[in-house]
Amino acid sequence: MPFIKTNALRSVGGWDPYNVTEDADLGLRLARHGWRTEIIDSTTWEEPPVEWKQWRGQRSRWIKGFIVTWLVHMRSPRDLFRQLGWRNALAINIMLLDGFVAFLLQPLFWIAIAALLITGSTPWAMLLTPSVAMATTWIFALGQAFVLIAAFTALQRRFGFSRAIWSPGLWLYWQCATPPAYRAVREIFGKQAEWNKTQHCLSRAAIERRESALRDH
Repeated sequence: MPFIKTNALRSVGGWDPYNVTEDADLGLRLARHGWRTEIIDSTTWEEPPVEWKQWRGQRSRWIKGFIVTWLVHMRSPRDLFRQLGWRNALAINIMLLDGFVAFLLQPLFWIAIAALLITGSTPWAMLLTPSVAMATTWIFALGQAFVLIAAFTALQRRFGFSRAIWSPGLWLYWQCATPPAYRAVREIFGKQAEWNKTQHCLSRAAIERRESALRDH
C-alpha cells in the first residue's frame, strides 16, 4: 500500500482512473517528475489469493496494468529516457515488459523445447538462421534458470533453506499465469479499465488476524 504526499500526487496529475495497476503507473510518473519513492523496512500481512478464480483475476488485472503502463509511458520514448536517464528507463522497460511478455512467450518456449527434442530443430528455424534459432531457445531456458537461482538465493537469505527449496514452484506459477496474460491482452481491446477485484480474508490465518485486531480495538 503506497503512502503518497498530496502535493506530489496533484503535481503529476493524480490517479489514472483507466489504469488497473495505478501504483505502478503513479510510481513511474512521480519518478519522471523528479520525486522519489522509498521502501519501508516492514512486513505486510496482506493475504494473497487462496482460490484459483481469485488468483487468475488478480494476475490478469496486474498484467493488463503493466501493458497499459508500458504503452502509456512509451508513447514518447525520448522523453522517458531524458527524464529518467537511460539506465532507469532501460530498467523500467525490462521490468514492465517482463511483467507480461514472459508469460505470453511460455507456450512458444515449450513448443520450441518439444520440437527440439523430437525433430532436433525449432519451429522458426526456417525464419531464422540455425545459430540464431538455437540461441533464442537457449536464452528462454537460461533466463528461467537464472530467475529460479535468484529466487532461491533471496529466499535462502531471508527465510532459510527450508523455504528456499520451494523456489522452483515459480516455474509452475509462470505456466499458470499464461492464461491470465492472454486474458489481459484480450481485455485491452474492450475492457481496459475493468477491475477484476480480489477478495481477501478467506484463509483461516487471515480471518484469525482480523478477528484479533477487531477484539484489540
